[in-house]
Amino acid sequence: MPLFNGFKSYEHEINEIRQYLNLEKGMQKQYSEPYIAAYGKKIGKLMDDNRRKALHFDTSTEAGAQSNKIFAEQGIRFAVLGQAIRGYFSDLRSGKYVHTAVETAIWGIILSEESYLVNSFKPGLWEFVFENYRSMAPKADCVFGDNHAGLRVSASTASAATDQNLAKPPEKVTPPEVKRDARKIKQKAEIFLALKNMLGDDKAKGVLGLLWTNPRFMRFQKRKGITEIPGDENKRISMALMWIVDELQAYNLDEGYFQKMRDGNQMIFAKISGYHDLVMGDKQVSELITDVSSYMSKGSCYESGPTGSYLDKLD
Repeated sequence: MPLFNGFKSYEHEINEIRQYLNLEKGMQKQYSEPYIAAYGKKIGKLMDDNRRKALHFDTSTEAGAQSNKIFAEQGIRFAVLGQAIRGYFSDLRSGKYVHTAVETAIWGIILSEESYLVNSFKPGLWEFVFENYRSMAPKADCVFGDNHAGLRVSASTASAATDQNLAKPPEKVTPPEVKRDARKIKQKAEIFLALKNMLGDDKAKGVLGLLWTNPRFMRFQKRKGITEIPGDENKRISMALMWIVDELQAYNLDEGYFQKMRDGNQMIFAKISGYHDLVMGDKQVSELITDVSSYMSKGSCYESGPTGSYLDKLD
């Protein structure tokens, strides 16, 4: 192995990246190849560096084992997405790769990922991409798979197509954002049912209402333009459930210590200001997510009931 990584070609890592994008993710080659040509070596170096770091993890500890699991299972995904986000901020904003397949690939990669993961790099970025890609990178939703509606008749078979075939209505293709929304709506209903089975109807609604007192939850809503708590209870419940969908995805994937609670400054402030008894703190939110995940997977919470300290606020 060369002494200096600067002379390394990263061919092995680039082949892994190509396989991940083309085979696992279904990325079209007209976008994956330019993206790899632009960033393959950078992503390969990042993967190589991370694997070297992983060799030093103490897997006998919970934190070391978790880190090792993340690097092993999500390393390529994180590297590809991380480079897309860096490319967005460093290259696209400086004019590099603008109006090229690389730009479309960057937007497409960010758009295809889960919002909580993108926003962990830069809060609000996924929402910005989702709201603006149609005007700034209109083909971003075609990067993964063929999302174009209509008849697809190759030049070699077009002359042989019958009038009957040509008269068929265009194939209906569901846009990726519609599929994502439908999946989240289903997950939201499943989580609400789990909460009601776990806590009962009144306490399930109560804990979803308490989320609106959590500073982290409220910051998330403000990034989406929600500056006031909705007066309608059903709307409050629906928005809280949608947030739990994202939090559960982060928890179940062990992504970035995302479910690990942020610092305790919010709780300290709540205690000093006298709002401690009214506020649902980050630790309690974390325990709620843990209980819901355990219940839905028929774990300890399913067997013996919830144990989180958030329950004290429901009495």
